[in-house]
Amino acid sequence: MHLRLEFHDEGNGKTRLELRQGPFATGQLGADTRSGWESSFTKLDTLLRASLAPDLGTRRP
Repeated sequence: MHLRLEFHDEGNGKTRLELRQGPFATGQLGADTRSGWESSFTKLDTLLRASLAPDLGTRRP
């Protein structure tokens, strides 16, 4: 199993994270892992937006 993270500068203070993981023994294991990562990143996004909102004086959409 390998896990690879790449950070790409998208300009304007933005960074894109590319995550690759595998190979997986079964398609279901790959699908479950993807779902877990998506859930984790959704939670992280929520926390980061909440922590930035006071500094910006407004909540971000």
